[in-house]
Amino acid sequence: FNKYFMKLFTKAFQVLLLVVTLQQTLLSQSCPTVNAQAGTGASTTICSGQCASLTATVVPINATTTYSVGSITYSPYAYTGGTAVIGNVDDVWSSPVNIGFNFCYFGSTFNQLLLGSNGEITFDLLSAVSSESFLVTQTLPNTVDHPVNTICGAYRDIDPSDVSLSPQPSVNYYVSGAAPCRVFVANWADVPLYGCQTPTSTFQIVLHESTNIIE
Repeated sequence: FNKYFMKLFTKAFQVLLLVVTLQQTLLSQSCPTVNAQAGTGASTTICSGQCASLTATVVPINATTTYSVGSITYSPYAYTGGTAVIGNVDDVWSSPVNIGFNFCYFGSTFNQLLLGSNGEITFDLLSAVSSESFLVTQTLPNTVDHPVNTICGAYRDIDPSDVSLSPQPSVNYYVSGAAPCRVFVANWADVPLYGCQTPTSTFQIVLHESTNIIE
């Protein structure tokens, strides 16, 4: 390579990398990553006057009007260090909390949500600081036992108000990471069943920015 071809190749590669990165950011169902290379090996020699084809893989976009369910490796985010909500009160929805980014759910975009004592979140802000049902009278999902746009974790009649336990039950949330790959983490940690101090439940609901993945 002489300097001219090196500069030309470098500029062309930078433009392609930028385009692929933007496509990956907008279309991916996972955090943006790019693997672009010339040839099939780890390193390819390109001589002056030769052409090189750069290849990259972009994950296609998935719509948020339908969802599929699959298992993943258990690797939770931290259950501690978040902002406490609900204040150890049973069967109640929290005040609205900021997600920290726009999240798309069934074709609608939301930037706030509520956490429920019994292990769910909802984008229906009209239910803020109101009673949360612990009963299931119809097959889920339904809008009788829950507000619209509700996502259930390990939903059941749990009770975060029992502060006699050690560690004490906690319902908290936080935002982690950097745009456009942030996550909103809602935690229910060491929360017992209502009327029982054992067993306790520890779980979380995680919303992913850009991809709109729900864990």
